[in-house]
Amino acid sequence: MTPLDPGADEDGQRVVVAIIGIGVLYGLLILFGQFVAQGSSRRRPAVWWSCCSPR
Repeated sequence: MTPLDPGADEDGQRVVVAIIGIGVLYGLLILFGQFVAQGSSRRRPAVWWSCCSPR
């Protein structure tokens, strides 16, 4: 049997690698976003409480 598209297997591998790469990049974006959010809330806790204190 001869395949209809000889490069179809390579295209499938490229799609899988691209999806895995996008997943890794998205996970790193979420991870570093959490690090930034935690760091900014640890540095200045008084700013967060000053806006929420009862008057």
